[in-house]
Amino acid sequence: MSDLPELLFSWEKHLRAEGKSKATVKAYGDGIRSYIKWCEHAGVSGPVLHRAGPITGPVRTKAYWR
Repeated sequence: MSDLPELLFSWEKHLRAEGKSKATVKAYGDGIRSYIKWCEHAGVSGPVLHRAGPITGPVRTKAYWR
């Protein structure tokens, strides 16, 4: 699997810092966790995430399939 499981915690922390509701953070996280489980079950490696460049502003990621 990609870096997705490791990035999920950081992303949820970011969403909370933005002031998203607990329900929103949970719903978004549950969706990603379901996707990770589906990838594992289906034998799909999932997306590979790469940062677009140096982090000087908002974080940008680019996902593509292997």
